[in-house]
Amino acid sequence: MSDYCIKVKRKGVNYYTDYMERYFDRVAVEYGLHLTKRSEQADIWCVAFVSDPQSGQSKYMTFFSPVFCDLAPVELEKLTQLIGECFKSESILEEADDRLNELAQASKAAYICKDRSRISYVVEQGYGSPVLFMFSREYSVFDEPVFITLGATVFRKSSQGFGVKSGETYCVSVLNIGGPSKGLAIGVSFPNTGEVGIENQRWSIWENNRLPKQSSFEFIRIEILNKVIFHADLPDFDIRCGFNEYSTKLCGKAKMNAASKCEISLLFIPYGNTADLSEMEVTLTPIQNPENEVAFKPVNLYEHPL
Repeated sequence: MSDYCIKVKRKGVNYYTDYMERYFDRVAVEYGLHLTKRSEQADIWCVAFVSDPQSGQSKYMTFFSPVFCDLAPVELEKLTQLIGECFKSESILEEADDRLNELAQASKAAYICKDRSRISYVVEQGYGSPVLFMFSREYSVFDEPVFITLGATVFRKSSQGFGVKSGETYCVSVLNIGGPSKGLAIGVSFPNTGEVGIENQRWSIWENNRLPKQSSFEFIRIEILNKVIFHADLPDFDIRCGFNEYSTKLCGKAKMNAASKCEISLLFIPYGNTADLSEMEVTLTPIQNPENEVAFKPVNLYEHPL
């Protein structure tokens, strides 16, 4: 049986895709399902490819799920109409090509393992930005709290700069998705093959939705074996409660603002030759939960073809 996709016409351009969660939940309840963001709870999944008409892409969002081909034609038409009604827009049913199936499967895997570089590659293929939706017969994402106040601190990569250049500010950020704690360890290492250094190092957190709070600190330079390491322990650093990625109590800008309050950024200016800087490694470690250290290395968006 052929694969199918459901297309929904976009009304204007809304760059927050989480508004679709509420629309999709309305569809799901008709089938005894609820939206979830925990893959271990999911019974059914669907990928939405959200295009950008202002960039010359299709005016339609494309929804693909392997369960579509398991539905009888009359049920598939009913689902297409129901999705259109929930989005309050035109919806059409089409056969899906093999490439769409492949990209949907890749997007699902990338979201579950949080490999953002692979998601970025999918975007480049012209179908639009992929968003994964998962559904459960037992659990609902709307029962999840916004913040995590108990448990170990867990860092996840949030963002990082590309193309490390001598004399230019470089930034990495982590999002706490676990509980609060105290103490932050920071490390930046290079091959000890020449003169490298760091200046203007500082951490940054958002105090409110408008202004970040920044504070400078001192590194200790350590030379060990073939590496030079710049290290700092900040034992009094307060790591706030974490952002619950599995919650949809907030959406759009309110959700983005809540997440930003759980983010920690490191900014610094490295200097040295290009070869040494390309081998740089940055680590951010919650001192009370060192097993949840996050390490950054300079990466290229196109290093992970599908």
